[in-house]
Amino acid sequence: MRASEKQKPRWFWTGVNPLEGMEDDSRLRELVAMLPARKSSDREILAYLVDLRAHFRRWMHQDESGPDRGEQTAALRALMKSCRALQKHLLQRSSTFKAPLDATLRARSNPNSLVLEAFYEAAGDVAQEWRSNGASHRDTVWIAQLQDRVYELMVQSQALDTNTHSELFLTAANRKFDVSQITGLDFRLADAEGWLKSYETMVFETLTG
Repeated sequence: MRASEKQKPRWFWTGVNPLEGMEDDSRLRELVAMLPARKSSDREILAYLVDLRAHFRRWMHQDESGPDRGEQTAALRALMKSCRALQKHLLQRSSTFKAPLDATLRARSNPNSLVLEAFYEAAGDVAQEWRSNGASHRDTVWIAQLQDRVYELMVQSQALDTNTHSELFLTAANRKFDVSQITGLDFRLADAEGWLKSYETMVFETLTG
């Protein structure tokens, strides 16, 4: 086994700091000055950034203790493994069997959820319904494991160190893939499966690039 495969991800490491206020906004003004033509005033943009709790990268010397290449590679490998495990789990059942999951996704009341969030909640709703209706043990185990796999991928994607996350963002931009896609209206299981496949491809390209 290669040394890089023995390393563990540095989950939750961040190389950015939150914008705590506007007492010293000189660096923010430099950032705003770089923006293209805009309709809002500089002051309005500054206030909006702070209200969003936006982040900015720290100086290079502050990031020297960040994750090395091996740790970043380990994070990408873990992410790809979880994504593939989820897709493999979905392939274990037919589309007819998964129809309740598809219907639950399409009927959700909040069309502004991220894909993984909506998928996780839909799997939980179906799991609860199946348990209440006395579904077989095999079926309830499958849907519970599905929810667990979605949760694992969702947590890992949120726990990536900011350096690795930036690399993924660049890959996604080059592929024109929306990592933060919201479900919208009439979001189907097939849409979620398509998003997962594209997400796996993005992670793989980042890992091998």
